[in-house]
Amino acid sequence: GGSVLVSGGDCQWSPVSPFMIDVNLKGIWGSGDGAQKVLWAAGTIPPPQGTFVQNGAILRWANGSWAKVDEGLMDGYWSVWGSGPDDVYFGGMGVATDFPNTKHWIGPGDTLQVLTISDLGMNKVSGLSGTGPNDIWAVLEQTSSSVFRYDGNQWENQTQTFMNQELHDVWAIRTDDFYAVYAVGDEGTIYRYYGEGANPEPAWSDESISGETRDFYGVWISTTGQVFVVGEDQTIYRGHVNDPGNWIIQTTPLDLPAGDLMDVWGSGDEDVYAVGTEAVILRYSPSG
Repeated sequence: GGSVLVSGGDCQWSPVSPFMIDVNLKGIWGSGDGAQKVLWAAGTIPPPQGTFVQNGAILRWANGSWAKVDEGLMDGYWSVWGSGPDDVYFGGMGVATDFPNTKHWIGPGDTLQVLTISDLGMNKVSGLSGTGPNDIWAVLEQTSSSVFRYDGNQWENQTQTFMNQELHDVWAIRTDDFYAVYAVGDEGTIYRYYGEGANPEPAWSDESISGETRDFYGVWISTTGQVFVVGEDQTIYRGHVNDPGNWIIQTTPLDLPAGDLMDVWGSGDEDVYAVGTEAVILRYSPSG
Protein backbone atom coordinates (compact mmCIF):
# COMPACT_ATOMS: atom_id res chain seq x y z
CA GLY A 1 0.00 0.00 0.00
CA GLY A 2 2.90 2.41 -0.44
CA SER A 3 3.74 2.58 3.25
CA VAL A 4 7.06 3.95 4.50
CA LEU A 5 7.67 4.45 8.23
CA VAL A 6 10.54 6.21 9.99
CA SER A 7 11.87 5.94 13.54
CA GLY A 8 14.45 7.96 15.41
CA GLY A 9 15.71 4.83 17.15
CA ASP A 10 13.07 4.88 19.88
CA CYS A 11 10.70 2.37 18.21
CA GLN A 12 8.16 5.12 17.66
CA TRP A 13 7.17 4.90 14.01
CA SER A 14 5.58 7.61 11.88
CA PRO A 15 4.78 7.73 8.15
CA VAL A 16 6.98 9.51 5.64
CA SER A 17 4.30 11.27 3.62
CA PRO A 18 2.70 12.38 1.36
CA PHE A 19 2.98 9.16 -0.59
CA MET A 20 1.57 7.15 -3.48
CA ILE A 21 -0.76 4.38 -2.38
CA ASP A 22 -0.89 2.54 -5.71
CA VAL A 23 2.61 1.06 -5.27
CA ASN A 24 3.30 -2.03 -3.15
CA LEU A 25 6.86 -1.47 -1.98
CA LYS A 26 9.44 -4.27 -1.72
CA GLY A 27 12.66 -2.41 -0.96
CA ILE A 28 14.07 0.90 0.28
CA TRP A 29 17.56 2.44 0.37
CA GLY A 30 18.85 5.84 1.38
CA SER A 31 21.90 8.06 1.04
CA GLY A 32 23.11 11.23 2.72
CA ASP A 33 21.84 13.30 5.62
CA GLY A 34 20.04 16.57 6.18
CA ALA A 35 19.43 18.54 3.00
CA GLN A 36 21.46 15.95 1.04
CA LYS A 37 19.28 13.02 2.05
CA VAL A 38 17.79 10.96 -0.80
CA LEU A 39 15.56 7.88 -0.41
CA TRP A 40 14.76 5.32 -3.08
CA ALA A 41 11.82 2.90 -2.86
CA ALA A 42 10.93 0.23 -5.41
CA GLY A 43 8.02 -2.14 -5.89
CA THR A 44 5.03 -2.99 -8.04
CA ILE A 45 1.85 -1.33 -9.21
CA PRO A 46 -0.96 -3.91 -8.99
CA PRO A 47 -2.78 -4.68 -12.25
CA PRO A 48 -6.11 -2.94 -12.90
CA GLN A 49 -9.18 -4.96 -12.01
CA GLY A 50 -9.85 -7.66 -14.57
CA THR A 51 -6.25 -7.70 -15.88
CA PHE A 52 -3.08 -9.49 -14.77
CA VAL A 53 -0.14 -7.37 -15.95
CA GLN A 54 1.49 -5.34 -13.18
CA ASN A 55 4.22 -2.71 -13.61
CA GLY A 56 7.32 -1.98 -11.63
CA ALA A 57 7.76 1.46 -10.11
CA ILE A 58 10.70 3.41 -8.70
CA LEU A 59 10.03 6.25 -6.27
CA ARG A 60 12.48 8.92 -5.11
CA TRP A 61 12.26 11.12 -2.01
CA ALA A 62 14.20 14.37 -2.01
CA ASN A 63 13.60 17.87 -0.63
CA GLY A 64 10.73 16.62 1.51
CA SER A 65 8.54 14.96 -1.13
CA TRP A 66 8.17 11.77 -3.16
CA ALA A 67 8.14 11.49 -6.94
CA LYS A 68 7.66 8.52 -9.26
CA VAL A 69 10.71 8.40 -11.54
CA ASP A 70 10.05 5.16 -13.40
CA GLU A 71 7.19 2.88 -14.41
CA GLY A 72 6.87 0.14 -17.01
CA LEU A 73 9.17 -2.42 -18.72
CA MET A 74 9.34 -4.38 -15.48
CA ASP A 75 6.88 -6.86 -14.02
CA GLY A 76 8.02 -5.53 -10.66
CA TYR A 77 10.97 -4.54 -8.49
CA TRP A 78 12.06 -6.54 -5.44
CA SER A 79 15.41 -5.05 -4.47
CA VAL A 80 17.35 -1.78 -4.40
CA TRP A 81 20.93 -0.91 -3.38
CA GLY A 82 23.39 1.85 -4.14
CA SER A 83 26.98 2.87 -3.45
CA GLY A 84 26.00 6.54 -3.51
CA PRO A 85 23.28 8.95 -4.66
CA ASP A 86 24.34 8.66 -8.31
CA ASP A 87 24.96 4.90 -8.39
CA VAL A 88 21.78 3.00 -7.48
CA TYR A 89 20.60 -0.40 -8.75
CA PHE A 90 17.02 -1.68 -8.88
CA GLY A 91 16.42 -5.41 -9.38
CA GLY A 92 13.24 -7.16 -10.44
CA MET A 93 11.80 -9.10 -13.33
CA GLY A 94 11.11 -8.09 -16.92
CA VAL A 95 7.69 -8.42 -18.47
CA ALA A 96 9.16 -10.75 -21.11
CA THR A 97 12.40 -12.67 -21.71
CA ASP A 98 13.88 -9.92 -23.90
CA PHE A 99 13.16 -7.13 -21.40
CA PRO A 100 15.59 -5.97 -18.67
CA ASN A 101 15.39 -7.24 -15.10
CA THR A 102 17.55 -4.47 -13.60
CA LYS A 103 17.92 -0.73 -13.90
CA HIS A 104 20.82 1.50 -12.90
CA TRP A 105 20.46 5.14 -11.85
CA ILE A 106 23.52 7.04 -13.06
CA GLY A 107 22.68 10.62 -12.11
CA PRO A 108 23.08 13.53 -11.88
CA GLY A 109 21.54 13.46 -15.34
CA ASP A 110 18.44 11.68 -14.01
CA THR A 111 19.25 8.71 -16.22
CA LEU A 112 18.10 5.11 -15.75
CA GLN A 113 20.17 2.56 -17.66
CA VAL A 114 18.52 -0.80 -18.42
CA LEU A 115 20.44 -4.00 -17.64
CA THR A 116 19.85 -7.73 -17.85
CA ILE A 117 21.54 -9.74 -15.11
CA SER A 118 21.57 -13.40 -16.18
CA ASP A 119 20.49 -14.53 -19.62
CA LEU A 120 16.78 -13.77 -19.45
CA GLY A 121 14.89 -10.70 -18.33
CA MET A 122 12.14 -12.79 -16.76
CA ASN A 123 14.61 -14.12 -14.16
CA LYS A 124 13.76 -12.29 -10.92
CA VAL A 125 16.59 -10.33 -9.27
CA SER A 126 15.46 -10.70 -5.66
CA GLY A 127 18.43 -9.27 -3.75
CA LEU A 128 21.17 -6.64 -4.25
CA SER A 129 24.08 -5.55 -2.10
CA GLY A 130 27.67 -4.42 -2.42
CA THR A 131 30.70 -2.73 -0.90
CA GLY A 132 31.25 -0.08 -3.58
CA PRO A 133 30.68 0.81 -7.23
CA ASN A 134 33.05 -1.94 -8.38
CA ASP A 135 31.79 -4.69 -6.08
CA ILE A 136 28.05 -5.31 -6.43
CA TRP A 137 26.25 -8.59 -5.83
CA ALA A 138 22.89 -9.81 -7.12
CA VAL A 139 20.95 -12.99 -6.34
CA LEU A 140 18.03 -14.48 -8.25
CA GLU A 141 15.05 -16.66 -7.39
CA GLN A 142 16.15 -19.67 -9.44
CA THR A 143 17.98 -22.93 -8.83
CA SER A 144 20.79 -22.25 -11.32
CA SER A 145 22.72 -19.13 -12.34
CA SER A 146 21.56 -17.53 -9.10
CA VAL A 147 24.58 -15.44 -7.98
CA PHE A 148 26.19 -12.62 -9.98
CA ARG A 149 28.89 -10.04 -9.21
CA TYR A 150 29.71 -6.75 -10.92
CA ASP A 151 33.44 -5.88 -10.83
CA GLY A 152 33.22 -2.45 -12.41
CA ASN A 153 33.27 -3.75 -15.97
CA GLN A 154 30.78 -6.59 -16.31
CA TRP A 155 28.42 -8.92 -14.45
CA GLU A 156 30.02 -12.31 -13.81
CA ASN A 157 28.21 -15.52 -12.90
CA GLN A 158 29.51 -16.59 -9.46
CA THR A 159 27.15 -19.56 -9.03
CA GLN A 160 28.90 -22.62 -7.59
CA THR A 161 28.10 -26.26 -8.36
CA PHE A 162 26.55 -26.83 -4.90
CA MET A 163 24.12 -23.92 -5.28
CA ASN A 164 20.76 -25.49 -6.11
CA GLN A 165 18.17 -23.40 -4.24
CA GLU A 166 16.30 -20.22 -5.12
CA LEU A 167 17.83 -17.20 -3.40
CA HIS A 168 16.03 -14.21 -1.88
CA ASP A 169 18.61 -11.87 -0.39
CA VAL A 170 22.33 -11.07 -0.24
CA TRP A 171 24.55 -8.90 1.96
CA ALA A 172 28.15 -7.90 1.23
CA ILE A 173 30.56 -6.17 3.61
CA ARG A 174 34.26 -5.29 3.59
CA THR A 175 36.16 -4.19 6.71
CA ASP A 176 39.87 -4.01 7.63
CA ASP A 177 39.54 -7.51 9.09
CA PHE A 178 37.38 -9.43 6.62
CA TYR A 179 35.40 -9.49 3.40
CA ALA A 180 32.12 -11.42 3.45
CA VAL A 181 29.13 -12.08 1.22
CA TYR A 182 26.16 -14.13 2.46
CA ALA A 183 23.28 -15.23 0.24
CA VAL A 184 20.13 -16.83 1.68
CA GLY A 185 17.16 -18.65 0.19
CA ASP A 186 14.84 -21.64 0.25
CA GLU A 187 14.90 -24.47 2.80
CA GLY A 188 17.49 -23.03 5.16
CA THR A 189 19.96 -22.11 2.44
CA ILE A 190 22.95 -19.96 3.42
CA TYR A 191 25.90 -19.53 1.04
CA ARG A 192 29.07 -17.85 2.33
CA TYR A 193 31.89 -16.10 0.43
CA TYR A 194 34.60 -15.15 2.91
CA GLY A 195 38.19 -13.99 3.22
CA GLU A 196 40.23 -12.52 6.08
CA GLY A 197 42.49 -9.50 6.29
CA ALA A 198 42.85 -6.30 4.27
CA ASN A 199 43.73 -8.28 1.11
CA PRO A 200 41.55 -11.38 1.40
CA GLU A 201 41.45 -14.37 -0.89
CA PRO A 202 37.79 -15.31 -0.40
CA ALA A 203 36.30 -18.73 -1.04
CA TRP A 204 32.75 -20.11 -1.24
CA SER A 205 31.23 -22.53 1.26
CA ASP A 206 27.77 -23.94 1.90
CA GLU A 207 26.66 -22.93 5.40
CA SER A 208 23.04 -24.07 5.05
CA ILE A 209 21.32 -25.26 8.21
CA SER A 210 20.82 -29.01 8.16
CA GLY A 211 17.21 -30.08 8.64
CA GLU A 212 15.86 -26.55 8.26
CA THR A 213 12.96 -26.54 5.77
CA ARG A 214 11.85 -22.94 6.19
CA ASP A 215 12.81 -20.34 3.59
CA PHE A 216 15.10 -17.43 4.44
CA TYR A 217 14.20 -13.99 3.07
CA GLY A 218 16.70 -11.57 4.62
CA VAL A 219 20.32 -11.38 5.80
CA TRP A 220 22.49 -8.69 7.40
CA ILE A 221 26.14 -8.63 8.60
CA SER A 222 27.52 -6.18 11.17
CA THR A 223 30.98 -4.61 10.99
CA THR A 224 32.15 -6.98 13.73
CA GLY A 225 31.01 -10.04 11.78
CA GLN A 226 27.70 -10.86 13.46
CA VAL A 227 25.27 -12.39 10.93
CA PHE A 228 21.48 -12.29 11.27
CA VAL A 229 19.19 -14.34 9.01
CA VAL A 230 15.38 -14.09 9.00
CA GLY A 231 12.61 -15.88 7.18
CA GLU A 232 9.52 -18.03 7.13
CA ASP A 233 7.45 -18.48 10.31
CA GLN A 234 9.29 -15.50 11.86
CA THR A 235 12.49 -17.52 12.10
CA ILE A 236 15.66 -15.71 13.19
CA TYR A 237 19.16 -17.20 13.29
CA ARG A 238 22.35 -15.53 14.50
CA GLY A 239 25.92 -16.52 13.62
CA HIS A 240 29.37 -15.06 13.01
CA VAL A 241 31.61 -14.89 9.94
CA ASN A 242 34.49 -16.46 11.93
CA ASP A 243 32.36 -19.37 13.14
CA PRO A 244 30.86 -20.85 9.96
CA GLY A 245 28.01 -23.29 10.32
CA ASN A 246 27.31 -22.45 13.97
CA TRP A 247 23.82 -20.96 13.77
CA ILE A 248 21.89 -20.13 16.94
CA ILE A 249 18.13 -19.81 16.66
CA GLN A 250 16.76 -16.71 18.35
CA THR A 251 13.71 -16.43 20.60
CA THR A 252 10.93 -14.14 19.36
CA PRO A 253 7.98 -12.69 21.32
CA LEU A 254 5.21 -15.19 21.99
CA ASP A 255 2.33 -12.88 21.07
CA LEU A 256 3.24 -12.33 17.43
CA PRO A 257 0.61 -12.93 14.75
CA ALA A 258 1.39 -15.77 12.38
CA GLY A 259 3.55 -14.69 9.46
CA ASP A 260 7.04 -14.35 8.00
CA LEU A 261 9.99 -12.02 8.51
CA MET A 262 11.02 -10.49 5.19
CA ASP A 263 14.08 -8.35 5.95
CA VAL A 264 16.68 -7.47 8.60
CA TRP A 265 19.11 -4.60 9.17
CA GLY A 266 20.99 -3.04 12.06
CA SER A 267 23.07 -0.05 13.09
CA GLY A 268 25.24 -2.32 15.26
CA ASP A 269 25.46 -5.67 17.05
CA GLU A 270 22.97 -4.63 19.71
CA ASP A 271 20.55 -2.61 17.57
CA VAL A 272 19.03 -4.85 14.91
CA TYR A 273 15.58 -4.62 13.31
CA ALA A 274 13.57 -7.34 11.56
CA VAL A 275 10.35 -6.62 9.67
CA GLY A 276 7.67 -8.87 8.25
CA THR A 277 4.10 -9.58 7.33
CA GLU A 278 1.17 -8.50 9.50
CA ALA A 279 3.01 -5.20 10.19
CA VAL A 280 5.50 -6.93 12.51
CA ILE A 281 8.61 -4.93 13.51
CA LEU A 282 11.06 -6.57 15.91
CA ARG A 283 14.09 -5.00 17.58
CA TYR A 284 17.09 -6.86 19.01
CA SER A 285 18.65 -4.78 21.80
CA PRO A 286 20.10 -7.11 24.46
CA SER A 287 21.58 -4.30 26.57
CA GLY A 288 18.22 -2.54 26.79
